[in-house]
Amino acid sequence: QRIERAKLRNPDMKVVVVDPRETDSCSLADLHVALKPGTDAVLFCGLLNYLAHHNSLDDTFIQNSTNGFAEALAEASPWTVAKVAETCDVPVKLIEQLFNWFASLPRAITFFSMGINQSTSGVDKGNAIINCHLASGKIGKEGSGPFSITGQPNAMGGREVGGLSNMLAAHMDIDNPQHHATVKEFWQAPNLITKPGLRAVDMFQAAADGKVKCLWIMATNPVASMPNRALVEAALKNCELVIVSDTAAQTDTLNYAHIALPATGWSEKNGTVTNSERRISRQRGLVEPMGEAKHDWEILSMVGRAMGFEEAFAYQHPAEIFAEHCALTAANNNGSRALDLGPLADLNIAQYDSLRPQQWPLSNTHRIGTDRLFADGSFYTPDGKANFVAITPRLPEQQTSAEYPFVLNTGRVRDQWHTMTRTGNAPRLLKHIDRPWLSIHPVDAQVLDVKDGDLIKAEAACSGGIEVILPVKIDDKQRRGEMFAPFHWSATWGSHARVGALLNGANDALSGQPELKHGAIKLIPVAMQSYGLVYGEEALVNALQSATYYYLNTLTSVAACIEIADQRDPQSMVAEVIKHLPKDAQWATLQGPHQLSIVVTRKNKLVLAILLADKPTDIPRDWLDSLYNGDELSPEQINGLLEQQPDDAFLLGKVVCSCFGVRENTIKQAIAEGNNTVAGLGKALKCGTNCGSCKTELASLIESTSAVSKPHLKEETTNEYAL
Repeated sequence: QRIERAKLRNPDMKVVVVDPRETDSCSLADLHVALKPGTDAVLFCGLLNYLAHHNSLDDTFIQNSTNGFAEALAEASPWTVAKVAETCDVPVKLIEQLFNWFASLPRAITFFSMGINQSTSGVDKGNAIINCHLASGKIGKEGSGPFSITGQPNAMGGREVGGLSNMLAAHMDIDNPQHHATVKEFWQAPNLITKPGLRAVDMFQAAADGKVKCLWIMATNPVASMPNRALVEAALKNCELVIVSDTAAQTDTLNYAHIALPATGWSEKNGTVTNSERRISRQRGLVEPMGEAKHDWEILSMVGRAMGFEEAFAYQHPAEIFAEHCALTAANNNGSRALDLGPLADLNIAQYDSLRPQQWPLSNTHRIGTDRLFADGSFYTPDGKANFVAITPRLPEQQTSAEYPFVLNTGRVRDQWHTMTRTGNAPRLLKHIDRPWLSIHPVDAQVLDVKDGDLIKAEAACSGGIEVILPVKIDDKQRRGEMFAPFHWSATWGSHARVGALLNGANDALSGQPELKHGAIKLIPVAMQSYGLVYGEEALVNALQSATYYYLNTLTSVAACIEIADQRDPQSMVAEVIKHLPKDAQWATLQGPHQLSIVVTRKNKLVLAILLADKPTDIPRDWLDSLYNGDELSPEQINGLLEQQPDDAFLLGKVVCSCFGVRENTIKQAIAEGNNTVAGLGKALKCGTNCGSCKTELASLIESTSAVSKPHLKEETTNEYAL
């Protein structure tokens, strides 16, 4: 949204999207570079070489503020525009355009996130980006710099307090003798670690090997989110003690917990968070903790005291912990480390509660914080200079082969977060996209002989017998030979939705980040004879869940619901289904050559609906909700269920705007009536006027529905805009 507004204010600003897929972000782009997955370091080494050969270096900045430029350039010198284009599988003219804009324009920001980081060479890719900004002097200035967008909320805050196995608290390094001595003295910790601990992937391998005896898992769901699910499950089964702190009552990981601790969630927490611009903000709980839930710091303190460290864990309020953290950031600092919160170390509880957002570093001379780092050309290194890093680009470790010929990329969808332990409980957020899928280019789909909605099995060398079966989504925005699947869904949500099983756990030797953006898979179409859904009382739906080969939970507002598929035809499933019907209810059946419907009622109230067909169907869940939540069913409504014919009011297409529940056909009708800008649709229907995440889809509907040839940003007399 910020980039969109900036583009509106300055239409001459160039936006380039570097992504193998044509994502929603491309709607803003002046240029889309759909490079071959894993070749990002090649692209930026080529850019560094281009800058050197097109008189686009900031020689003064390089001389006064950096080290190692000659070595970095020498390593990048083989990467000509032609070689970059060939390796990245991108037309030469697109590479030239990107390089020319970066070189010639006075300011440039490079935003990057998991597409760069989740790689076996993620650190190299990040350094390749930084090299280009250092070489051109586009750093420490307004509108310029490499900008890592963290993948999780408060990821910055987690690093500040040492939440990684290879660092000490307060951004201090384990292998730096001065840092080690500072932390050891500050905490009076004679047994402070002297070498990095195990990173996540390595830790689960060690647990599987019996070397780790206890795992305490907090605020994450690794069975679903980690690669190589088979290894993670084996590790937790083998571990003598598994403790899980979570806000959810059911996750894939909780299935392996010996001890489950209820923890507070976002709306209950009281503390601080740090965003990507180093701004620390107070977070105040909206509600009191529910049930037996406790804050993480309380749980850790209770355990610490029980282990005999009463004085070290005597905290009674988060303000005390924050003050201690601030004091540690200032210890032996004297401007040598950017993270300095020293002036906040003396806050009392009242001052902490009223703390306004602050940007570190703070100091006695900068008590209000620092809005921009590196503006004076100095850096937080021993000699005050930034260091170029010579990069030799490496391709992903998980390469395709004759047996596993397709590339798998994984990522997120608009309305879900991580493994859906919280967002999955909000029916509104599932109205836009309510199921996982596998995106396949039309040519690949033709070769595989699959169509939209068909089920397809994905296998990898590391699958370990775990079957992953997903609905096909034919998508011409994919590159050929490359697939995409969202990673949110897991065993909690379906019988075959465990995408993490397809990635082998290869990780970056420095960061430990697993390679989640590049797997190698083979695809096998799955022939099913029955498709449909089971809707109604939770106990009945759960009983029928085990009677089918494939199922996927799809949350509704009022009842349980699963999509199912089976290798038996609908008629052959009748006997199995009838065994699970309640004895105290009435039921009606309609059986035809292509479908089977069973409607179960109790005192004319809907109890269960089983709607099957011999091909995938899309029954509106809100139609079923209205019948389940309504009065006694009329004969007409029962017939509608048996015939699988929703009322016209529910045939409005999928939800596009989750905030206001605006559906696709309603939007198309508004476009036909002349509302052919995003702003116009917002005025007419409110869609796109809240979080704004549906604007790209609105623009696509305008393009496909109206005579508008291409959506674009423009000023309007109302000071609003259209996309």
